[in-house]
Amino acid sequence: MTGDLPKMIRAFEDKKVLYDAKLKQCNQLHSRFLDRWPREQLNDILTLKSYVIGAGDHDTFCYWVERETRMLGSILGATASKFKVYYDSEKESYEYVAPFKSEHVAFRATKAAILDLLNAADQYNVEAIKANKLFAHSHLFRGKLLHLYFPEKFICIFSEEDIDYFLDRLGVVFDPCEHVIDKSHKLLCYKCDSPLFTKWHSRHFSHFLYDQFLPPSRCHGSGKSKPSQTDAALRRQEGQFVLPNIQDVQIELVELADVAPPSCSKSLRGRKPNYLAEAVRNTKLGNHGEDLIVRYEHQVLRDANRDDLAKKVKRVSVDDDSLGYDILSFTSSGDARYIEVKSTTGGSSANVPFYLTENERQKMTEMGDSYFLYRLMDANTRTPKLIVLNASQFSERCKMDAKLWQVTFT
Repeated sequence: MTGDLPKMIRAFEDKKVLYDAKLKQCNQLHSRFLDRWPREQLNDILTLKSYVIGAGDHDTFCYWVERETRMLGSILGATASKFKVYYDSEKESYEYVAPFKSEHVAFRATKAAILDLLNAADQYNVEAIKANKLFAHSHLFRGKLLHLYFPEKFICIFSEEDIDYFLDRLGVVFDPCEHVIDKSHKLLCYKCDSPLFTKWHSRHFSHFLYDQFLPPSRCHGSGKSKPSQTDAALRRQEGQFVLPNIQDVQIELVELADVAPPSCSKSLRGRKPNYLAEAVRNTKLGNHGEDLIVRYEHQVLRDANRDDLAKKVKRVSVDDDSLGYDILSFTSSGDARYIEVKSTTGGSSANVPFYLTENERQKMTEMGDSYFLYRLMDANTRTPKLIVLNASQFSERCKMDAKLWQVTFT
């Protein structure tokens, strides 16, 4: 994905006038919020009446945090229970979360928790922020408060789903099970450490992410149905490895000379992988890559005026994964092409190694130059790069090392 970033930044900068104006509005709005609700005076100015949302007053703390400052990051989409106490206009009564016994008890506890949270953030005591039990499951509200009062320390992206999505898109290694505060910190560190973004304001960076990477939350808002609980759980498990629609992908054919030499590949030493998540991710990426190549082969044959052959292209691995190749395609003259697809999220500058099974190696030997290896790089982007090698080119240009031994008891 990093290879696409300069292009995406240029596309974003084409809207510079629009986003500069928006950033100016954000800064003015932020100043208004801090003037209305200064942190040093919260203990004195926050009352139950001035805190709650829902009673019709638009000059309350919760209304400002959720509605008035929406431009500084949206926390809409969750119920008012995220504020722990609120006013229900239909019931005409205060409502509060368990285990509180009254709105006054709930408010006092919430106010104390907010003050504790902001004091911990002032000292950047991450463990104390995580330990704040009242907001343990309310990062939308917690994250918005942290950003409003400490915008340089906390990014204005509050949906954990979106944070995971952006980390994955940017190629940042993370465990989907780690605390959302830590993942949010990784996203901000990426901005600060990247030469492309280090001089950007964090809000400018957030605008860029939402503009150039359409996250699931924005898809839901555009009329698409929300994921089922099963789908949502799977996405959490696989680390939000969300892939572009096949129709949006344009494969670029490149030469092997464009790939960096092996010495440039990055080591993963010291990384503790989540094997379950990576297995799900790898399977999903492999399926996605094969579907892309089927579509690519269709187009190649149609461009050669062989629609008849294009209709016969088939992803055979769906029915039988023991064949030693993934896709049956054809040359424009009608000869069979047996294609094995190896997909990676790494780009040509990474030269990430891949694995060839013994069955695949044998099929390559048997089929000769009818056997093709398609190496699809940046496979999780809209502009993946493709290297095509036949059996002869593979033997000449690729180095194979034995990494595993099959062991049985005797």
